[in-house]
Amino acid sequence: TSRPAATNTLEPTKAPKPSKTPKATEPSKTPKATEPSKTPKASKTPEPSKTPQASDTPETPIDTESPEIIIKEDFIIAPEDGSNFESCEFNIEIDKVYVSDPKPSSGLDWIKIKYKVEGHTGLIFSDPLDIFCGGMNGDGSWYSGHRGSVEVEIEEDWEDPVTINVWLKAMDNAGNYDIQSVATYTVTCEDD
Repeated sequence: TSRPAATNTLEPTKAPKPSKTPKATEPSKTPKATEPSKTPKASKTPEPSKTPQASDTPETPIDTESPEIIIKEDFIIAPEDGSNFESCEFNIEIDKVYVSDPKPSSGLDWIKIKYKVEGHTGLIFSDPLDIFCGGMNGDGSWYSGHRGSVEVEIEEDWEDPVTINVWLKAMDNAGNYDIQSVATYTVTCEDD
């Protein structure tokens, strides 16, 4: 009989050593709460220079010029300048006096007769004279014609004769004005 061949017996394999279990690790330290980082302050940027804005409505020009009283050849004043007469009451009548106000005109507020009995009264004004033609022109200027009157009374006990000076005064709506001397009268008041 033959002999069975010898077999190499393997040495028993060693069981692997169990791997070391990791030690419990300390929890990772959380970083300390840090102060919130200071955000840099917004730098002050210079304000943009204020430039005038173009507005939708154009600026209204200002009326700085005085109106002008115009005495033409057809101007009428009664009694006439330089008159000497006897009367305790009379009317001064004006017709065809014109007023011009250059552009930009604010328009005419009024034109009046004013007079003074020298040594006896202050300045006395009539009501505004009536306008018979004209007004605001399309170019922004003013031109108008006027007429009207004022009653004058002289006191009997004033020393005769008295001198009465007469002017016209025109005022525009911006407060500019013109004054023109138009007559001087010498008047005696006689009791009727």
